[in-house]
Amino acid sequence: MEKQLNLNLHTAGSWWIQQQLNMPKIEIQILNSLEYGMSLLESASITLKEAKSHQKDFHWPQAVHSSQQCTEFSVKSIASFISGTIIPEHELDDEAIIGLEARKPPELTYVNLIRLYVIQKLWATFYIESKYGKEKYGLGPEKLFTELEAEFAVKHAEIAEGEGRQVFYYYLNLPSKS
Repeated sequence: MEKQLNLNLHTAGSWWIQQQLNMPKIEIQILNSLEYGMSLLESASITLKEAKSHQKDFHWPQAVHSSQQCTEFSVKSIASFISGTIIPEHELDDEAIIGLEARKPPELTYVNLIRLYVIQKLWATFYIESKYGKEKYGLGPEKLFTELEAEFAVKHAEIAEGEGRQVFYYYLNLPSKS
């Protein structure tokens, strides 16, 4: 029977994760990276819901902004799951992503980490403008982002968050090492 897990992490701790993974002798570094990855994935899920809500309410810049956050949280969660470490940088670099792609288990070939990274970098370029607009030109964010950009950003966020979940469930369902 496949394990199902609610990603609400407010009460999750190392012991709880060990019980879920049935890995009593798991290394603490890996355990912490799983917790961290789960926390980032929870943040991705929350910001995706926010993005969809903003899109539904015709708040295009806010939908773009929340989608950007979702893609960033998703990519970083996948990186934590694959690397087994907590990656301290705010933004991953090209070399780190290439290394993670090479370390990715063969069972995760359907996850295109490099594509997700490119998507994350694309939307990261709009982080400031989606929040503040272009002050130099006196334009608020609502003058820069339309329904089209919001739809595109939300779709990318859905893809990134979905792949983050798939990677999480892969690691959750690994056989016990004990």
